[in-house]
Amino acid sequence: QLDEEWGGGWGHPFALFKWAMLARMAKVPWVFASVGACKAASATSRFFLSRALRRAHYRSYRDVNSRNIAAALFAPASADAVVPDMAFSLPASAQASSAGLRDLAEGRKIIAVSPITYAKPQNWPHENAAVYERYLTQLADALSQLIAQDYFIVMVWSARADKETISDLLARLSDAAKKRSSSHIHIPLITKWRDFYSFVSDAEFLIASRLHSKI
Repeated sequence: QLDEEWGGGWGHPFALFKWAMLARMAKVPWVFASVGACKAASATSRFFLSRALRRAHYRSYRDVNSRNIAAALFAPASADAVVPDMAFSLPASAQASSAGLRDLAEGRKIIAVSPITYAKPQNWPHENAAVYERYLTQLADALSQLIAQDYFIVMVWSARADKETISDLLARLSDAAKKRSSSHIHIPLITKWRDFYSFVSDAEFLIASRLHSKI
């Protein structure tokens, strides 16, 4: 990622710069393939990222906004390609099979919910307890309404930290929803991406806060 969110300029930006220099020394191609970009505000980050981009033999970005951020760091990047995230190229033969949720749902529509630990103190670089609490409250209200309408909900996660958010979320359900949670909410065991894919593929809808879950 072209991003300083985790670890500042000496996190991802320095790691990319370091690999770019090592590739140059080893005389092997260095590429950015369908990369994303987010925060690159500090002078340190901009220094490392601009030079890593400059050294690349090829560059592409997963969305237009990421390319715009890269172009602000290294002007020639504005002519680079925009190519969807490589996860979209997963062949059908590699996709996981159904997780069998339809039997558990007993005819009810299935909604997969993937929360995020965004801004949670001690879990996110920029902590904001009020933002995290508001997020939990609003999502819990939505889930309580879905349970009242007899939907079957499967709680999934694409990052381990998000699993802890599920317990915070369920604690904020309405009293009526809590009473029905055992028959309306399923929390599966997820240890690899195929597990996640199986459960989501059984759902009619997905409510996801993390980009990885949406992809």
